[in-house]
Amino acid sequence: MSAGSVSYKRHRFPSELIAHAVWLYFRFPLSFRLIGGAVTLTLVC
Repeated sequence: MSAGSVSYKRHRFPSELIAHAVWLYFRFPLSFRLIGGAVTLTLVC
């Protein structure tokens, strides 16, 4: 399914932006636990 085949008529943002945001969400899964661990490692070093 391509980004052009999905209809986002009632959404505020363009379909390309929504498709890219969804891709980033699945490509880089960030949780509070992962972010907290990264911040902790940064502060320790």
